[in-house]
Amino acid sequence: MRRTPTAAIHLCIILALLAVPALLASSPVRAQEATPSAAPVTVVASGLTNPRGFAWGPNGTLAMAMAGSGGETRIPVSGGFTLRIGLSSSVVTVADGCTAPLQVGLVSTHWEETRWIWGAMDVAYLGDELYVLLGGAGASWRSPSSFSGVYKVNMNRTMNLVADLSTWLPANRPSFIAPDFNPDGSLYGLVATGDALLVTEAVGGQLIRVTPAGEISRVADLSEGHPVPSGVAVD
Repeated sequence: MRRTPTAAIHLCIILALLAVPALLASSPVRAQEATPSAAPVTVVASGLTNPRGFAWGPNGTLAMAMAGSGGETRIPVSGGFTLRIGLSSSVVTVADGCTAPLQVGLVSTHWEETRWIWGAMDVAYLGDELYVLLGGAGASWRSPSSFSGVYKVNMNRTMNLVADLSTWLPANRPSFIAPDFNPDGSLYGLVATGDALLVTEAVGGQLIRVTPAGEISRVADLSEGHPVPSGVAVD
């Protein structure tokens, strides 16, 4: 009987599979060196509500942004876009396993369908001054009396708006507008560099420079290809 090509292929596969154990049995096997145990991890704070970015101050203080949990105000904006808004976001310091509030009652916006939450997104020290990046605020986030942007934290625990990105972003749109683009931005990262601060606007794909005097400029338009930059590292 003539063997078909398919049958021959099947036979070759079976023979190859049968040969594998023999090859393994005849091959010397070296013991893998044990991986060195990692250094123990110490929990320095727990029970945090959606912690975001943190930064060390010049005196060793650890400041942290917490986006919060949204709130009781529920707003169905459109299909698949329901917001829960409140004032549960905050900025805290962390020491000895405990947190101490620097700023409380900041806007927190929870997009129900995606479970994404915006509020205080990051912090950065520029010299001795602490700055906070606040997202999820502004008219498009249904918080018209608040503004997404960069704020300066004062010694008396008040905050001043340094860079109003809720106003700047709609007037300075990127070259590519993503389907989920928000006029008030999708702010994520804040880092100090030289005499200014850099902000990442993720969905719009923008890297933005902010000075302590409130000057705002775009450093890079990364919107093409929709890479969603959420952070920046300064060399």
